[in-house]
Amino acid sequence: SNTSWSKVRDLIGPEPASEEEIGLKLEAIMQLLNLNFRVAVNLDLARTLVEEGQAIADMIGNEGLKLQLSILFSRILCGAGDLDGYVELARTNLEKAKATGDERLIMAARVMVLDAGIYSCAYDEVIESSAEWAKDYPRDLPREQWATGVNPYTFHCFMAAAACGWTGRYDEAIEGFEKVTALVEEDGTHEVNVWVNFSTCIFALCKGDHELASKSASKLEKLCEETGGPLNMAHHYLVQSELATYEERFDEAAEWARRAEDFFSRLDQHWEGFAIALHANALLGKGDYGGAFAKADKACQVARRCNVKPIVARSLALRAHAQLRRDGEASLEQVTGDVREAAQIIKDTQSYAYYGNVEKAEKALAEFGVSQRA
Repeated sequence: SNTSWSKVRDLIGPEPASEEEIGLKLEAIMQLLNLNFRVAVNLDLARTLVEEGQAIADMIGNEGLKLQLSILFSRILCGAGDLDGYVELARTNLEKAKATGDERLIMAARVMVLDAGIYSCAYDEVIESSAEWAKDYPRDLPREQWATGVNPYTFHCFMAAAACGWTGRYDEAIEGFEKVTALVEEDGTHEVNVWVNFSTCIFALCKGDHELASKSASKLEKLCEETGGPLNMAHHYLVQSELATYEERFDEAAEWARRAEDFFSRLDQHWEGFAIALHANALLGKGDYGGAFAKADKACQVARRCNVKPIVARSLALRAHAQLRRDGEASLEQVTGDVREAAQIIKDTQSYAYYGNVEKAEKALAEFGVSQRA
């Protein structure tokens, strides 16, 4: 636990006196860094832990350890909502890893580059790199050679499918997820199916496949009961909110979104805007236009702060739709500008998974005789 490893770190103090103490201190630092992005993000603590770890690395002459710490820290930047910092550090770490020739470090650095690529909308790059890098890893690579808890070949297949989904290539994405599900069965890494079923549900709803979305949401719920983990549960909340809104169970959708908001305000904060936008979507469906406007406005602010561009676009579209329903003709100028910006962001980033919200806002504008189409 966080408390136990903190005690180990404190007992050893700033200068480990023996080889055993060095090993324990490093283990404590690594565990606390892992907990930092899995349980509660504390960027100041993470920086201090990395500095302590790098001081030990200097003491024992281990450059690889310094890079390992930097790779972990990059993911913590992501959880703290600094996506630009994540992208930059992930790319720098990969270049340094390649220079070492250490396959495990390269493998770990690639994981972060692909993850950062999805969040920064570099979808084509993720698809190309995933296909290229997957060739470097035999399908039956022994588990002890994996740099993370996931088979690298399986991970690369998942990332390529996810990137297809965000660009609106839903059939390719879902076919890719079916392949990953089979790979996970072989690997015995069932927690990966949390990502698969979350993504399948989201993209199935985007393409209007309610049956597949419902099945995926049920599988995700069962997996969360079996595997636990707060981050898994939070993604379950997101899916339940999205599905409930689709099924017009708006009160339930708002409650699921509220739970997700609470979680992502503390951890993996780049998802917070996603959760708040879901809440706005539920309130919009319910007819609470004032509430929907306020939530969408907050989602937009949070997403801009973290630079999660697809959520900025979705939030703008939701805010515009709510404002138009609430204020009518008096809001046309503001609403038209918001919808135009949302459409442009989606076009620029190729994040077509959220174009449905823009289309609904455009349809609402058309009722007032305003066309967004060129």
